[in-house]
Amino acid sequence: MKSSNASASAFGWDFQSNAAIMLMLKNMERASKVKVEGQTEDVEITLADGKMLMSQVKAVATPDDTSHVKEKLEAGLRTLNNAAKLSNVEQLVFVTNSPNPFNDPRTMFKFSSPLNTVPFAELPAACQQTITDICSSKGYDFDTAKLTVCVMQFHGENDDERYKVLTSLTTEFLNNLGVHKISTDTLLTLWQHSFAVNATQLSTLISKKRMVWPVIAILCEVGEDDAEIEDYDNSDVAEILQKYRGVINNNSERFEFVSRILSDYSDYNPEMKSKERTQKFIEESWQNYKDSFDLKSADTATEEVIIRLTIANVLRSRKVIKEIKGKVKL
Repeated sequence: MKSSNASASAFGWDFQSNAAIMLMLKNMERASKVKVEGQTEDVEITLADGKMLMSQVKAVATPDDTSHVKEKLEAGLRTLNNAAKLSNVEQLVFVTNSPNPFNDPRTMFKFSSPLNTVPFAELPAACQQTITDICSSKGYDFDTAKLTVCVMQFHGENDDERYKVLTSLTTEFLNNLGVHKISTDTLLTLWQHSFAVNATQLSTLISKKRMVWPVIAILCEVGEDDAEIEDYDNSDVAEILQKYRGVINNNSERFEFVSRILSDYSDYNPEMKSKERTQKFIEESWQNYKDSFDLKSADTATEEVIIRLTIANVLRSRKVIKEIKGKVKL
């Protein structure tokens, strides 16, 4: 199948990466990973059951520029037609930021919201006919029942304006998780960095775990007021945190490390009361995790404090972590 790579312009890439974030957020429960600039599409989402959502993402520089929207639609349908030949494709999505994607003022009412997701069957008759005519003239034979047209507002040099749809979706995502410690801007910026970091490469692959993990990592950040560190001298803890906070937080956010602690803890004396169980688990198990830390410069006492703080911090957040993983089907 012929490769179909999108525009290398900064604005086009920015729109593609943010469209990928949008599509992942709209399909978070079912999604497994997302690939931007894939071999067959601009954005490919692999679902947990192996099915695929294939998307073409076409941007216009200004919202009132309709000079090439029909060409972009035709190009998008051409690639979606190629993608439809794959046996596991469940949905085809054409994404654009043009409020007039069919260059027909009569149909603009259907795309007037900040984010519009319209299945083929719900498109105005004129839009359906345009798509049918293109497919007929070009010999495209994909099932239009799989096609959705998505218009996302994305314009302007001001970040608040350009990213307002993503900001709204990110806020909704955090609210659904019941997480209020993390700011929308912080999480969205992390996502945008992850998706755009390989903009010069042919493709960027982001797993759902990688998307969700910053939420858990931020929740696991250690602070001096953590209840579990009351047995230590405040000045000693402050000094240790200042010097080794990066090590503590780095281990707290590593998926495998956190999963190992939570798995071990779940098997440890489940009949005990929570507070006693946590204290005893840390007391008896902290040395088991020495291999996860690079603390060559720390003395033995400091090493123990760091490892114990990290374990305590993970356990403190375990209920929230479990809820988040359950809600996003991680």
